[in-house]
Amino acid sequence: MSLGLVPEGSSSYTFPNNMGKAHANRFLLAAEKVPAHDAYVSGLVTQVISGTKEEFLAKVCEKAKHLATFSGESLMMAKALSSRPTELARHREQGVLEGYSLQARANSADSKAMIKQFTDKASKSKI
Repeated sequence: MSLGLVPEGSSSYTFPNNMGKAHANRFLLAAEKVPAHDAYVSGLVTQVISGTKEEFLAKVCEKAKHLATFSGESLMMAKALSSRPTELARHREQGVLEGYSLQARANSADSKAMIKQFTDKASKSKI
C-alpha cells in the first residue's frame, strides 16, 4: 500500500480464505507485517520454525529432502485432489485479476510518484 500498488501473489484470495476477512484486511489494506504466530494461528502457515537463520535453513532442507523421497506425480495428484476444483478456479481467477490490477496501479501517476519517493529515500539512506 505504501507504494500505491495492490495485493499480489494471490494474497487477496489466500489471506481472506485462511485468516478471515478482518485479519486479511489488517495485512492487505493496513500493510502490517504478519507476525509468525498470527500466520500460524490463522492457518496461513503450518509451522513456525524458530532459531538462527542456519537452523531455519537446516529444518527447511530436512523437510524438502523428506518430500523429495515421494513421487512427484503422486504429490501433484494429491494436491489436486485436496483442492476443490471450484476453489482452484477462483484462486487462479483472483491471480489474473491481481495481475491486471497491479499493472494498472504500476502505470498510474500516483504509484509512480510513490515508488520514486520510496527509491529516492532508499538511495539517500545508503549514502
